[in-house]
Formats: sequence, structure tokens, C-alpha cells
Amino acid sequence: MIKSENSLVEEALFLCDKIATFSAKRNSIERFCLSPQMADVHQYLTDYFVDSLEAENDRVGNILFVPKKIQGENKTPKRKILIGSHLDTVSNAGRYDGILGVVIGLLCAREYTNNDIQFDAVGFADEEGGRFGCRFLGSLNFIGQLPADYLPQQDTKGISLEQALLTDVREDFSDYFTSDNDVKNTFIELHIEQGLNLHQADKSLGIVKQICGQAVVSLIFKGKTAHAVSKLPRKDALLSACEFVSQVQKFRKYAPDLHLTVGAIENFPNQSNVVSSQTVVRVDVRHIEDKIRAEVIEKMIALARETCSSLSTELAYDISEQKTVFMDGSMTKELKDLCHSETISHQMMTSYAGHDALIMSSKISTGFLFLRDDKGISHHPEESVDKQAIGDAFQVLSELVNNC
Repeated sequence: MIKSENSLVEEALFLCDKIATFSAKRNSIERFCLSPQMADVHQYLTDYFVDSLEAENDRVGNILFVPKKIQGENKTPKRKILIGSHLDTVSNAGRYDGILGVVIGLLCAREYTNNDIQFDAVGFADEEGGRFGCRFLGSLNFIGQLPADYLPQQDTKGISLEQALLTDVREDFSDYFTSDNDVKNTFIELHIEQGLNLHQADKSLGIVKQICGQAVVSLIFKGKTAHAVSKLPRKDALLSACEFVSQVQKFRKYAPDLHLTVGAIENFPNQSNVVSSQTVVRVDVRHIEDKIRAEVIEKMIALARETCSSLSTELAYDISEQKTVFMDGSMTKELKDLCHSETISHQMMTSYAGHDALIMSSKISTGFLFLRDDKGISHHPEESVDKQAIGDAFQVLSELVNNC
């Protein structure tokens, strides 16, 4: 017998609370990939769903749950729907970001799978990059596209990703996408970020049309080391960087919905009595139109060059960029139609943060739902959720059964 949506909401919140106890810190939540705490979460969930779901890991610690076959049943489903998100956290995290999406996927796999439709669930090992500094490590490995340059990356203890990899497990889940051609495969991610936008609009669910393109521009200002009292002409990298930072925010007005953040500065030798020889400024630039993002980056680099020219320093730069990615149009329409038919309040949205759906969309029809919350806080202990929105998400996902 399928549980009621209210019961599933309460069970989902219970599981989020339980998972939050698996932390590397006593008084806060911190859970990185390939850690003892992540292994404990995997074991707990495997045991909790032991009667209904089978679990399997890959080398980076992704965990895939699929429904157990009933003895004597070998029928191929018409459709497979993979639901999930990430199980890792940032430091001093909340209990819902990423985790809620995994838990909803697990409960759907247990409750809604039948002969025509199979719900699977995935907990990605690392979306945040908290341990090795590698974003989307989990989903990239899941699809069999882990970059080779991720493997030598080290954590704060000097352990490389390659050294930390699990053994005696499968390498990846790339074969998940090579099922029977008659089976329709779909991935759906659920998340709480941008929930405040939904709260302010009085909408329960947000259906994501696209994940905004993002660039990280590393501007390397190069000067020459000298003592603080040296009478030689100054070539001060830090001064050039500060002059640039003081002016760069003006580009935020270049276009609506442009997000520009100076998020990191690295200075060398970083001593109070020494003129800096190198300062690296990292600027995060986001806009849904790739052309506008490129134009802003070009203007930023021109400003940096002008600054260096006026202060006798030099400039180098590096750009790491992810283009705007659109969710599958048919999947987006299906979610929208289901919200209409079930009279669930919703709106179309753009995700301005990167998510595993961005990676998965390169391999599989992908949909993405945001759930309302009244605080709009994520990556923080004060994260909150809205029970009605969780219930509405279960209602939409359960109705996918009738679309087979």
C-alpha cells in the first residue's frame, strides 16, 4: 500500500534529520565525499531501505538505489526515472540542501515503482567540492567523464582523490544510460535553493528552464617584490588588484540579472612590510546569455589592463567557463502540465547556481524542481523547508506513473 503524501513528507524530514547526525563536526554539519561520515550515511540508508531497494557504489562514492525485483517478475519497465541530488555538504551546513532531493528520490523508488515505471534514486558523492576543490565530482564520474586532472587534487591532509578512491566497486555508472531503446530514461533533481523567490511569489514549486552560465575569471596581477621603505619605483601587485576591485562592480549594471562577485583574493608574499609581487583576484560572473557574459568579461579584462598600465604592473588571466544549459523541453513541459492538472502553484525559473542536473543533462532527459521555503537560506544551519511544497513535489512525481 502506497503511503499518503503527508506520511511521506514526515518520513522525508525524519530522514534528513537522521542524515544530519552523520557529521565530522560535533556541533555543526560537515560531510565531505569519501569520508567515514559519508560511508555511515550510505550504510544507514542501505539498511533503512533494505527490504525494497538495492544499493551500489562507484569509486568516488556515488550511491545508486534501484528497486528490488519481485521474484518471478522480469518485465522491462516502459520508463525509468532517476531522482536525486548530492549527499555532501559545505562546512557548517544545513540539513536539506541536496539531501532532501536524495531522500525524496528514495521514497519515490520505494513507493511508486510498478510494472510500467521504475523509480531509481541517486546520492551524488560531491557537488560542493568541499574536500578536493573539484565541483561536480560525483555526477561527472557517474556519467563516466571524471576529468583526469581531478585525480591528483589533494585535500587539506595531503590525500589525493586518487588515493581516496573506493576499491572493489564499479568505476562509474555510465552503463546506466545504455538501457533498452524502448525504455524512456529521465533524471529529475530537486533542490531548495531559490525557495525564497517562490515564497515571495506565493508559488509552491519552481520548474527550472535553464541553469545559468557561469565563468570564474582569475586575474593575475604581477609586480615586483621590494621592501616597504625601498626608494625604487613601485610595482605593487596588490595595489593594482585593489584598484581593479574598487571599480569592477560598476559592470553589475551592464545588463539585468547579471551576477558579478569578487569572491577570492590570493596575495604573495602577503607580508605587511613587503611590496606584493603577485595578487590573484577571482571574479564569478553569471548571466543566462553567453554573449552578455563574454562581453562583461572582455570589459573586465580591459579594465584590469588599464589598471596595470597606470601602476607599472603586468596582467595575466585565466577563464574557466560553463555555458548556459537548458533542461529538456519535453520534461519541463511534462512537469508544468502535471502542476496544471493537479492545481499546484508553480512558476518557470532560471537556476543561477550550478547543480548536478547541469552535468546529467548531457546524457539524459533532465528536469529540475525548486521547492519553496520562507527563508531562502542554503548552505547554512538555518536552512528551512516547506511541508506543503514537499507534498506537492511528491504529488507531481507520483502522477508521472499515470503518464506511462
